[in-house]
Amino acid sequence: MLTTPCPKCGYLLEMTTALNNHPDTKPSEGDLSICLDCGEILQFNALLALEPFDLASLTDQVTNADECRRLMTKAQKIIHDRGRINKKKTPGGD
Repeated sequence: MLTTPCPKCGYLLEMTTALNNHPDTKPSEGDLSICLDCGEILQFNALLALEPFDLASLTDQVTNADECRRLMTKAQKIIHDRGRINKKKTPGGD
């Protein structure tokens, strides 16, 4: 299982789910994710660590870029509306 902290809030992200719902799919460099605690949009780097990602930088060269932006923004709004899971601050987090 991949375990990595959110670089913004420090929340420990312990799972990934592929859009294709195939259980053996693993994240790759460049794949996007979202922190379930703070809603930060993230991208896996070459070491599969998460880094903040700006959706505005998603180019139209990416297949379904507009749909990706729409879904990530919708998920981010749901997380923000729900509020934080981790009410206490974590070391290195906001």
